[in-house]
Amino acid sequence: TAKYNPGLMADLVHFTYYILYNENDPTSRFSWAYQLVCNCLWQSRSTSINTHHLVTLVQEEAQKTFSDYDKYGVSFSQNSVAGIINWLEALNPSCIVQTSSGDRIFTRRNYCSSELLLLALEYIRVRNSDTSGIQLRLSNDVRQAIARLCLVEEECLDDLFQSTAEVFDLILRQTERGNWISLLGDRSPFPLGAWFSPSVIEPI
Repeated sequence: TAKYNPGLMADLVHFTYYILYNENDPTSRFSWAYQLVCNCLWQSRSTSINTHHLVTLVQEEAQKTFSDYDKYGVSFSQNSVAGIINWLEALNPSCIVQTSSGDRIFTRRNYCSSELLLLALEYIRVRNSDTSGIQLRLSNDVRQAIARLCLVEEECLDDLFQSTAEVFDLILRQTERGNWISLLGDRSPFPLGAWFSPSVIEPI
């Protein structure tokens, strides 16, 4: 798809880097670090980029997370942070703003592409251990997970769900059990199998 719509390339690479981590594959820990940095920046909502703080965060969290840290570790440096920030800056719209003084500021986005949102929805559905169904309940936890992955404001999600539903003929429903969205599953133009087997995705 990115071949025919080059504007999607940054979204697809961001999605790949964000979700590719597999705890059984130490070589995928770059994805773990990428996700950690993105989540930290998103949680701050709007913040000046402090590369030293982000490097320290990744190293400290890696030591706590990986029992084999001394053997495999996580190769992460200020250059690694710069690479992540450069990629986030390439997103459309970007979540990185450069000030007149040269500082870089992270800010949550107000929208993202419908393609990235669809990928996020499908990914969260599978992480919720529903590998066959196509219904996803838009709970608060699900909404927050999608907003983090897409680096958008939670308050913008309803409009994004609606626009994505229109693009891909999805169905939004409001019930006594909450809000739901129907997804495409195996019929998706962006099947998760293009990235990995759904069996390696850990449940939330």
